[in-house]
Amino acid sequence: MNEEWKPIEGYEGLYEVSNLGRVRSLPREVKGHKGTPYLRPGCILKNHIDYKGYEYVVLTVNAKGIQKKVHRLVAMAFIPNPDNLPMVNHKDECKANNHVDNLEWCTALYNSNYGTGKSKCAWNKKVVEQYDLNGNYMATYPSIMDAAKAVGTSKQQISSCVHNGRSKTAGGYKWRYKE
Repeated sequence: MNEEWKPIEGYEGLYEVSNLGRVRSLPREVKGHKGTPYLRPGCILKNHIDYKGYEYVVLTVNAKGIQKKVHRLVAMAFIPNPDNLPMVNHKDECKANNHVDNLEWCTALYNSNYGTGKSKCAWNKKVVEQYDLNGNYMATYPSIMDAAKAVGTSKQQISSCVHNGRSKTAGGYKWRYKE
């Protein structure tokens, strides 16, 4: 698939999003710290991952940054939404796959009931280990989803422990990827 770029609504002339799920800033004149104007070159923005596993970028205008989910930017630019549906679904259940052919507009109910729970996303297939609060090994699970089902917590909570270190515990346990 060839990469195609479109302006981001509300950020025209500043940022663009591609059908492959990348976001770039455009070259533009800005003022330096002494007020002298200079040309800032455009670049591909770094994607970050939020506590739920969704990729986002920070768009900055007038020194104020705002987080925008990459999948929503792609959908708004490339997928018609004549019924004004509120949600964007990842068809393969991988929140890191923001290609336009993997996204669809949908209702909240459809999105919450979608899929098998068997994500094709690589981070969800990593083996995770469970430890008690004293650091003693307890069990190994083939994925975050399997661990979440076994202990009765959410995959997002375990992910926030092992994936981005946002939390120290989930479901009353410590977690880490098996090395």
